[in-house]
Amino acid sequence: MRVVTAAAAALLAVGLTSIPATRTVSDAEVEAVHKSALIIDTHNDTPMKVMDGFDITKSSPSASTDLPRIRAGNVAGIFFAAYVPKKYAGHGAAAYCRRAITAIREGIVAKHPGDFVLATTAAQIEAAQKQGKVAALIGIEGGHAIEDSLDKLREFAVWEHAT
Repeated sequence: MRVVTAAAAALLAVGLTSIPATRTVSDAEVEAVHKSALIIDTHNDTPMKVMDGFDITKSSPSASTDLPRIRAGNVAGIFFAAYVPKKYAGHGAAAYCRRAITAIREGIVAKHPGDFVLATTAAQIEAAQKQGKVAALIGIEGGHAIEDSLDKLREFAVWEHAT
């Protein structure tokens, strides 16, 4: 009886009957692929620190994110979380969310226009990368931010995308 992995089964299913032999991949090849890829950080909590005065452009070993490491990692875009702690549920969640969005828009993008640009589409992320900038995207974290109001959801949708 032959054991076939899912990947091998998929290759066999499309008509490939042999799997290429493994080979050593050089650091230069890995770096070339990395540099050609569109790297997106899909969840970043730095806005919470920016709300407390953190400067994302300064090297900060104690933080999870800073511009030198973003550049070194060839990051093209970052979904910054407009996180609303649960303690604000029912007690000013929307106002706190607005502060978090303002931290992204003003404390990151407007404060560092040579490094960041607000983006809402894939085309804008690609354009930012071509300009040598990092695309800043906004994601609201915590459904309580809309305070059970579709009007607030619409407000945030418009406000996040306004340029």
